[in-house]
Amino acid sequence: MKIIRPIDLTQADVFSSNAPADGYAQWQTVGRNFLTSIADLVIACNQTTLFAVNESPSFSKTLYAFDLDTGGEVALAFTLGNFDIKSMAASPDGQYLALAGYRDGSYSSLNAELRVYNLSTGAMLFSRQARVFDGISWSPDSGMLAFVGNSTVAPKNNTTVMVVAPGAWGTVGEISNVDSMYLESFPDGSSSASWGYGFGGFVAGPDGVYYSLYSQQSYILNDIRYHIKKSLLGRLTPAGSNNYVTRDSQGPTTNPVVGAYPTPSLLTYNGEKSHILGYLEGDFYAFSETTLAEDTDVPSMPGITQQSISRSLDGQEFVVTNNSVQPYLRKFSSTSYTQTGSLDAEVGGFTDNIRYSADYIVFGAPEGGYGLIDVLTGDRITQVNPSVTEGDIFTYGQHNYRALLDNNDRPDLGVKSSPPTWADLGFINPLRMVDGKVGSLTQSPGPLVIEITSPDLIDGVAMFGLEASTVQAELLDGETVLFDTGEESLLDSSMINGWYSHFFTRRGVRKDFVLTSLPPYRGATLRITITSTDEVVRLGQIVAGQVINLGDLLFGSEFGIDDWSGKKRNVFGEFEIIERGFSKRGDYSVSMRTNQLSWIQQLLSGFRSKAIVYIGSESQRLSIIYGFFVVLRLVTEGPVYSQCRIEVEGLTDDSPTN
Repeated sequence: MKIIRPIDLTQADVFSSNAPADGYAQWQTVGRNFLTSIADLVIACNQTTLFAVNESPSFSKTLYAFDLDTGGEVALAFTLGNFDIKSMAASPDGQYLALAGYRDGSYSSLNAELRVYNLSTGAMLFSRQARVFDGISWSPDSGMLAFVGNSTVAPKNNTTVMVVAPGAWGTVGEISNVDSMYLESFPDGSSSASWGYGFGGFVAGPDGVYYSLYSQQSYILNDIRYHIKKSLLGRLTPAGSNNYVTRDSQGPTTNPVVGAYPTPSLLTYNGEKSHILGYLEGDFYAFSETTLAEDTDVPSMPGITQQSISRSLDGQEFVVTNNSVQPYLRKFSSTSYTQTGSLDAEVGGFTDNIRYSADYIVFGAPEGGYGLIDVLTGDRITQVNPSVTEGDIFTYGQHNYRALLDNNDRPDLGVKSSPPTWADLGFINPLRMVDGKVGSLTQSPGPLVIEITSPDLIDGVAMFGLEASTVQAELLDGETVLFDTGEESLLDSSMINGWYSHFFTRRGVRKDFVLTSLPPYRGATLRITITSTDEVVRLGQIVAGQVINLGDLLFGSEFGIDDWSGKKRNVFGEFEIIERGFSKRGDYSVSMRTNQLSWIQQLLSGFRSKAIVYIGSESQRLSIIYGFFVVLRLVTEGPVYSQCRIEVEGLTDDSPTN
């Protein structure tokens, strides 16, 4: 007795055939996957692509990428590994994606890191220990990347703004004189002097990175603590020069420093007016990108509670978010700073996570996932799936589905809804022969050619539910034929036992075929060719894998079928018959080597819930069953051989019978 331990044939790189498709329309989204099951998203955009990742703490995140015009998922050329993304930014030219977060499963500051990936090749071009606090900033021409990281000059534990230029990928600019920018001299006789600083915001422009910085210093004199605070606005160039202006200074004062510092935040570059915009005390102010002085002639954008400001990629407009008074999303012109429109909550939702692509405003939706607003029309895009009519049949993935109701659910999700909106009709035609169901038939005009290529050893193959005339199996290494059975007829002549039966008995056709004599050649391609005189080949199931010999089949083994048809007498005594499927059953008596019983028990226990091929004897086709064992009795009878029992129940076959 033998078994065939099967390999997985549902993989595209292992199994292929020339069986035709069913001819149903492909179900596909007409909109996009909005990731609505994710409550909080970190998002980034370039001209045409959206990148999104779950904001919740996790070192096993999925980074999504979608084509914003088609809604199709974009394959990424890199994998993250053990990395928790906290912020990210795509370069406007579409070449790079910068990610900031934590690596190696730890939220220690030592594991904080910035990475830059090439979106075409997947190569990681740059990495640096970084503490990004307000996002990563690309210049509008993608020629500079700015972030806050650990200083590379003494003292190296300081955090500082850095500038990286794509191409060389070295740190070409860094604020190395922070202390000298804000330190005041303390009075003679003072003690316990202390100081500290932090960045209020930063943004990359074409000529440098603009940043705002607040500082706090204190000292004790005559048992009184005094405080000094400052606000700075500066520009760091790729050449490393750092010029700045002191916007405001307060001190010394005996009052503790409380409340907000007068430091601009939410810095935004506006090339249309050569301005740096910054949020300060309830309004956005404009500063010259060359002198860093405030431009008092610019109309303000008042009434905005601090939330966010987002610049369009073409530089023509901004969206400012307000978290207290509608309209929450307000559009402003980059040239006049006047409000040009608004997006109310019903259209845009309330969010502080807004990015622009070439044609869309992308935002983190308050109901979960993300939303899209067409830049030209101001309309929110809501259509996700096509609307289908009850009875429509579509192919989605590897399955066919029938619509039970008029709906626009995705088929595989509609099957699980309550009530269900779709019915799963099973695998598509080319894959029915590997779906684990003997009664679901793959149909193809003859010849049907199947090829199986696997690194696993394949020295046995079995087919069930065949409706064909001949089978040929070949083993190939490239174009070289290593083994060929030739065409083997499936006609069954076992009932031909004399001249009368030779002329008048109808020959049967074998519906099952098994071959366990393939040469053990790893990596070869098994090609099976099936023909039919009826022009159409049908196949219920094909199983390929390694043949394992368990022992010798003994006389007294029993085989039969279980019929699941309904046969019921009506009130008139007549039978009402409903034909259903049947399954083979086998009660194998096997002589096994006693010293192999433990190994066989362990082997078969691994298949207690997986269908495999049991072969009592290749010459006794009734003993070839594809199914599960229900009884396994291994009885130690002697020192060399023991007689054992394996009871097997085959999978249901509901294919048409002759």
